[in-house]
Amino acid sequence: MTLNYKDIPLEILPRLRDGSGDTLARRVRDENGLIMHGTLPPGSSIGVHTHEGNYEVMYFISGSGKVIDDGVEVPVGPGSVQYCLTGHSHSTINTGDEDLVFFAVVPNK
Repeated sequence: MTLNYKDIPLEILPRLRDGSGDTLARRVRDENGLIMHGTLPPGSSIGVHTHEGNYEVMYFISGSGKVIDDGVEVPVGPGSVQYCLTGHSHSTINTGDEDLVFFAVVPNK
């Protein structure tokens, strides 16, 4: 299957997972999992959450920020990949002056 994210409606997700600000997302979800192209505007975050029964891979395309990976702060930017394993927690925070743009995959197990 080939997806063109320009054809997928933009969603505005306020305070995603009890984070701050808005997450702008183009998402495809089915029985196999979730694929998302996301944008965190400056000052926005995705709140801390634990992956139970699945995992998440986030590839950062542009901007700068940090992830909190099991309580440890790690800077991220273009080319960074964050891999949150099953049973672990993470959060994503835009700490820069530009949008933090990422691509995420969360397969169902």
